[in-house]
Amino acid sequence: FHNVLCLSEAKGMDIIMKKEIKNETIKIRVTPKEKNKLKKLSESNKLTLSNYMLEMSLCDKPNTLLPSERIRLINFINEVYHEVKKSNDNQLKNVIYDLYRKNFKLIREEN
Repeated sequence: FHNVLCLSEAKGMDIIMKKEIKNETIKIRVTPKEKNKLKKLSESNKLTLSNYMLEMSLCDKPNTLLPSERIRLINFINEVYHEVKKSNDNQLKNVIYDLYRKNFKLIREEN
């Protein structure tokens, strides 16, 4: 599941996925409060509880953003970028453009 989400973000790629049979079970013990929090987090990321827990536990890097969080962040950055384009402050534009290019290059390299 983790690889599917990462690959699905790549543009222009034809992805052929084989559906793997999931026949293993892992049980964990949590408090009702912890379960409720996990359910809310999974729902806010539009994932099932199982997929949310898989995604978070199989991340290659600690504190990795979920795909829905990445999309929100990228959309925010795009909004800022396009608002700055309207500005007459060329120094600000240059700083923001450099940050934009640098960070989107890093995002592409991570995927």
